[in-house]
Amino acid sequence: MTGQSHSRSSMPAAVAAAFAAWAAGIMLGHWGLGAALLRLHIGYLDIEPSRLGALEPAVITITAAFTLLVAGLRPLPWWLSGWAISAGGLPLVLAGSCVELADTPGNDIVAPALASVGLGVMLAGVLLAAVRAPVAVRAAIVSGFAVGLVLCPYILTVVIPPSDLPRVFIPELFFPGTALALALVAAATAVIRPGAAGLAADAPRAEATGRWASVVAVGTAVLVLYAGNLVVRTGIEQPPPGVDIGFWDRPAVSDAVRYGMVVLAVAITLVLSRQAYRRGNAELVRWTVLCLALAAPLHTVATNSLYLTAGRPWLFMAGAAAAGLGALAAIRAAGRLPWDTLGAGTVAAGMLAHAVGPREGDLWTAVGSLLIVVGLCSALSAGLIRMSSTTHGAPAEVAGSALLGLATLVLAGHALSPLAVEVAESAGFDGTVLTVASLAGASAVLLAALSGRPREVERASAH
Repeated sequence: MTGQSHSRSSMPAAVAAAFAAWAAGIMLGHWGLGAALLRLHIGYLDIEPSRLGALEPAVITITAAFTLLVAGLRPLPWWLSGWAISAGGLPLVLAGSCVELADTPGNDIVAPALASVGLGVMLAGVLLAAVRAPVAVRAAIVSGFAVGLVLCPYILTVVIPPSDLPRVFIPELFFPGTALALALVAAATAVIRPGAAGLAADAPRAEATGRWASVVAVGTAVLVLYAGNLVVRTGIEQPPPGVDIGFWDRPAVSDAVRYGMVVLAVAITLVLSRQAYRRGNAELVRWTVLCLALAAPLHTVATNSLYLTAGRPWLFMAGAAAAGLGALAAIRAAGRLPWDTLGAGTVAAGMLAHAVGPREGDLWTAVGSLLIVVGLCSALSAGLIRMSSTTHGAPAEVAGSALLGLATLVLAGHALSPLAVEVAESAGFDGTVLTVASLAGASAVLLAALSGRPREVERASAH
């Protein structure tokens, strides 16, 4: 009777947390991945002044790492839960949206900077809330976040009319306002039930020597990314002087540049995997490798919002179901199959099936889209649950370990984003599609090699 009562009492918290995490995932996908892709796409075409690349990935990941560093320095008051931290970052995203709407000098730098700082704080708060929550609530948070992040472009094409496709990237005040309201609901739930969602004051703290490790690792990966972008950009073919460039045009990517982008993404993963391994065990390395496998496909899905002509509600339903089932499988049947690995393999198969679509018909395109969305949602959910359940330490430390993988997802995906644009435009099999699918498939094979029986997940599911 007590267990049933506890389950019923945690249901409102799980529902509120799932909605808030869903909104947070949408915002990260919209103003983080999608907006950064567009700015990088324009930057490569020299429509705007030359730059190393969009700044969002660096600011988001470094801000999240610093937020977790501060959260781990000393015990937090009971009311400052992960959700409260997350809600504190969202006004900055809203401020960045308002600045971008204003026609003032420098708003193209100030707006993404404000939004990215807010997204970094928001991401850190979501991770803190997830790792501190009971297993059932954690599954709800992880599933909601995965659905929002992966399906953001499909959701936006339903909410925002697709008649003017670049409009998808124009900040709309009602949308971040809705996300803020959802996050505040979960923050209020955390305040009302501090024992279930707050950070324990007597939780073990990280050693002083290790507090900066994640920040240094993320900062190093950022340096590798932008140094590599600078080198790779020299190999992008630019149009001759005086040739008019259309917004939807893109530069040609040679094989040498394509493989250079893959090498850059792998180098970023190695930097973050080294820190993950130093934190404890191979499970954390599996998490960063999984995020490498998903990086280019996720950015391809984000890029697809440039070309979608209609929303696809059935994809949303399939992705939501896959995210929930992936989290549940990672909790209840962790030792039977490597569920995150299966998700990564499904994504690779989906990339290939989607490429067959232009030649074989719309059915193959639909099947490919379904496999990509289902694989991304299930792999992210299962991977986050497995990682958080097999990592020990204070909440800020576990959240920092989770951030290493998500930083791989954002930074390595940004390194591969020109390929993501090409795959989104692809009319069949070519070197780019095969490169992205092969990277996802090779990462899935490596994940299978690193798989072990995560008994900690099984123990956690028993409570």
